[in-house]
This record gives sequence, structure tokens and C-alpha cells, in this order.
Amino acid sequence: MTNLLERLQRRSPEDNFTERKATAPNDHALRQTLVAFANSVPEAQTAVLFIGVDDKTGDILGVTDPDKLQRRVGDAGEDCYPAIRPTMTVLPLNEKWVLAVEVGYSRDKPHFAGPAYVRSGSRSVKASESIYRDLLTSHCTPAGELLKCKGKRVTVRVVNKKLGNRYP
Repeated sequence: MTNLLERLQRRSPEDNFTERKATAPNDHALRQTLVAFANSVPEAQTAVLFIGVDDKTGDILGVTDPDKLQRRVGDAGEDCYPAIRPTMTVLPLNEKWVLAVEVGYSRDKPHFAGPAYVRSGSRSVKASESIYRDLLTSHCTPAGELLKCKGKRVTVRVVNKKLGNRYP
């Protein structure tokens, strides 16, 4: 919970893995955000949707029924394919309640809420054809491991073979 409070208290703008909503979004927007987080968050990180917090100022506005809201978020996650089961924490702040919805790295991606969504800065957007292919490739173990190196400089070392020689 300490990590959530630290993230919430940062007055920095929203980013790829932090989103704030003053009120609960409609079910479609909720699914879209969950899917975008699940398709985008890297291993060993989490994305957080804070509900009950002003997205521009970070002021605590609170939610009226955190129990009911948790059920709505859980149902929205179940309506995604494959299902997304976020961790939810009710934070008591300034005599108000804020719901923190955490989505971790998913080995089941790509996830869909209709289309597949990903994070682009502080927005959830439809995955481009190229990103969609990368999401599908991440399921294939060898190709998925190579995909983690995309955009990075790598060194390939060949052992017991001569490059350019097609026959042993």
C-alpha cells in the first residue's frame, strides 16, 4: 500500500502506467484501460488506475461506494478476453475513499475489449497492425524472447559454425 500512496501523491502528470479518474469510467472505457494496461505493462512492473482522483490536479475527490465499484471493475475485467483480474485496494485518504486498480504484466496477452488496446503516453489507443503482431508474437517462446530485444542493440555469438556457410 505504501507504493500506491507514493505513486498517488506524485503530482506528475499521468503516464504509460498511471491513470487517474475523478469518477468511475463507463464500462467500455474501463475495459479499454484494463486491456491497454495488460497489453503494455512490462515484466516486474504494474500499471495503476486511481479512481476518485482529479486527473489534472491530483486532488482527492473520493468515490461513494468502493465495494460496488470493485465489483464493477472485476466484472469489466472478466468481460475482457482473456479475462483480466486486477488487484484492487481501497485507500482511505482525507476522509474519502480512492480505489487503486493494479494491473500487472500478463503472459496471456494480447487481451481484447473488442479491439486490442495499448498505452501510448497517458492514453489507451487501438493497437496498430505492427503492435498487434508483436503482441501475438510474444506468445511464441523463442520469438517472444527475441521480441524483448526489439529496438535494442544486441550481439550474436555463433559457436561451432561459420557464418555464410550453409553446410556443415
